[in-house]
Amino acid sequence: MRTNLKWRLLASLLFTSLLTHSVITHAQTPVTAPAADQTAQFRLFSADYLVYRAGKNHGKATRYLKFNNDRYQMGYSSDISWLIFSDKRQETSEFVVENQQIQPLNYVMKRQGTGPSRHYELHLDPAKEQLMVGKSKELKANSWQDNWLDPLSYHQQLVLDLRAGKTEFFYDVLNRNGNSKTYHYKVVME
Repeated sequence: MRTNLKWRLLASLLFTSLLTHSVITHAQTPVTAPAADQTAQFRLFSADYLVYRAGKNHGKATRYLKFNNDRYQMGYSSDISWLIFSDKRQETSEFVVENQQIQPLNYVMKRQGTGPSRHYELHLDPAKEQLMVGKSKELKANSWQDNWLDPLSYHQQLVLDLRAGKTEFFYDVLNRNGNSKTYHYKVVME
């Protein structure tokens, strides 16, 4: 148990230090545009990164926002290695926008590498007011909330709210196990 905790701490420290020292090397915006009624929502993008630490390349990462079949997909992936440590991650969120409110539909996070692998899924069905968790899509016995967001989609809700001129924000963000936590942000200086 102590060794497991030690590996988790070392892996967290490694990943945090590599991302903290990463350098953007290339970013591009795709030429494709969303449907006409969705054009004003978000600017689509794809950004590729090389991850450096102390001047040495330790991997690569990609971050993107796409629009397809009337849905947005936001995500990132990374593949980092340093000494004997390795870390591959992929995180995606699929959502729609209705009345300036993000409605997440699917969220997936996968991690492989040194230490334990992880796989988390959230599936939200607003029509049935159901939240399903994990690969097996186990029904979560919570009461439904229309304002739930996932760990990625709340970033885009923040974009919408800032554009609308709001200065204080409260977001009910589901964690990887389907439990909600309120995130509070406030604009303190302009």
